[in-house]
Amino acid sequence: MEAVAAIIGSALIEPFKFLFGYIYAAMKNRFKIHSNYNHLERDITLVLAFKSRLRSGLDDEQLQHLLPTTQVQDWLSKVEELEKNFNFLRSTVAESGITSDSASCCSRSLHCKLSNNIAKQIVKATQLIEEGKPFENMIVGVIPVARPVQYIEVTSIEDQPTASRNLAKMMDLLKSKKYKRIGVWGMGGVGKTTLVKNLNNQLTKDPTFNIVIWVVVSRNATVESVQSKVAERLHLMNREVSMESMASCLYNKLKGERFLLILDDIWKEIDLDVVGIPRPNEQTSSKIILTTREFSVCQQMLTDYDFPVGRLLPEEAWKLFRETVEEEVVDDNQIKPMAKAIVKECDGLPLALIMVGASLRTKREIGLWVRALHALQKSDPSRIRGVEEKVYKPLKWSYDSLQGLIDEQQDFEQQQNEVLHIVDYLKDSCLLERGHRVNHVKMHDVVRDVGVWIAKSLEEGCKAIIKAGISGTQISQQLFNFSGGVKRVSFMASNIEFLPNCNIQCAEASTLFLQGNQTLLEVPNTFLQGFQMLRILDLSDTKIKFLPHSLLQLGELRALLLENCCELFELPSMATLGMLQVLNCSRSAITKLPEDFEKLTNLRQFDLSYTYKLRTISSEKVSMHDGQCYQMENEESK
Repeated sequence: MEAVAAIIGSALIEPFKFLFGYIYAAMKNRFKIHSNYNHLERDITLVLAFKSRLRSGLDDEQLQHLLPTTQVQDWLSKVEELEKNFNFLRSTVAESGITSDSASCCSRSLHCKLSNNIAKQIVKATQLIEEGKPFENMIVGVIPVARPVQYIEVTSIEDQPTASRNLAKMMDLLKSKKYKRIGVWGMGGVGKTTLVKNLNNQLTKDPTFNIVIWVVVSRNATVESVQSKVAERLHLMNREVSMESMASCLYNKLKGERFLLILDDIWKEIDLDVVGIPRPNEQTSSKIILTTREFSVCQQMLTDYDFPVGRLLPEEAWKLFRETVEEEVVDDNQIKPMAKAIVKECDGLPLALIMVGASLRTKREIGLWVRALHALQKSDPSRIRGVEEKVYKPLKWSYDSLQGLIDEQQDFEQQQNEVLHIVDYLKDSCLLERGHRVNHVKMHDVVRDVGVWIAKSLEEGCKAIIKAGISGTQISQQLFNFSGGVKRVSFMASNIEFLPNCNIQCAEASTLFLQGNQTLLEVPNTFLQGFQMLRILDLSDTKIKFLPHSLLQLGELRALLLENCCELFELPSMATLGMLQVLNCSRSAITKLPEDFEKLTNLRQFDLSYTYKLRTISSEKVSMHDGQCYQMENEESK
């Protein structure tokens, strides 16, 4: 009986050994294909990065002489052929399920065909990498290499379940082939930008795209401004070209690339075709993400998935507030009930929670907490699109808590130190944020809106005209008809060509901002006659050819800003501007200084950098008194 069992067992074992051996070999081959395909994908990404940089070199007039054009064009043709074959291979692999962990083994013939094809393309990609390195070395250091993802400083959302789920969902959307344009929308301060910044940083660990392009759009964006930011991210040479030429340049740079374009804070529709952004397609797997407060913007931008971002849950809001203030302070038996009430007033908005929390950080005095809670409860601003009651009340508390003004009697160095202290305080209070460059700051859009709202409606007896970014070419005199007088006027970054040629009654106005009106050619003499108490006048980035004589009657003027006035060749006599402390003529076209320039005895900061048409500066006119700062970065001046 045992002999029979042995014979039967032997008969069964041999077929099973054969079957398991076949399955093992198939699985081994499948894993080998998976590994080789990943190897090929990495090589293709490197080759395409070479291709992108070399195309930049061929497109740029300053770099063309560095490259052997014929050889590079031949190399580029080979890369395009390899890219075409890889795209076909990628679709075949996707259909077969070879690279999927849950996929079944494909047929043996297809298995062998794919394996051979992948191996051949690895060899070609390796050869092209070696052939491209000499060309790459010719321009290394000339064309900066754009890193696939630039890390952005942002508050972590790891401990926020709702935000973490949103982030995971966004990652799934990026991996899906179905969605190409994703709209992230929600009210101001709810955490849209924080979510997308965390998404950007997550991609530093996941090479899904050849390049991730982050662009802050903001309210007054133009096609040219968006083009400029995209070009800067791609390290394209900064040169003055038409909007159409730049669009063509961007399109040629990005076509065929697997890119992710993130457009943060969009207020109105932007035609990406006009900008020069290739439409995402199946071949490149490119994506576009935009954030906006308005769902209608998502509709206008033709998003195919709209992702709403809501407020934090009560327990998440409480946790975020505790972390911002310091847990041991919030958990004090007397403070905790007020802290709970403050969190409720903030209504789950991360920005409001962080800002109010920052204002109360480490504060243990009960009176400060009582005052904060009462300030939040009593403030009752008018509604703007239905969200200001919950956003503006907390932000106004941070505004009311501000302290510190600059003493005009201090010397220049003391004032500089005081400014640094105030800016540091504003950053600690979350009213300002760190900028993208050293010594630069930026302001959250919601904070700016609150500041504008306060200036327009809350300061008793202090009205403001703030019309930044308007599209009209002419300002109406009716805008200045305020019964209580006007203290601040801003028409910056607009398309103004003509100012009212009449005496505007703004006798109490202290600031007039006209910078960024690149079509403004003249400031009428009568226009400034109504600004007798003006302290700051900014005409930077305009096309004015001369300054009106009425400017010389502004005896209270402290700052005159003329940066980048490239049509301004001459300054008038300034002897009457005895209170002037800051004069910025950088990047202007001035050819000489006024004869009586030395009479500006209160001048503390004078910027002449990049005034290349200014040939001579007399040492008798510019005397270096203590506490004065003169910046002259002009090699031809002496």
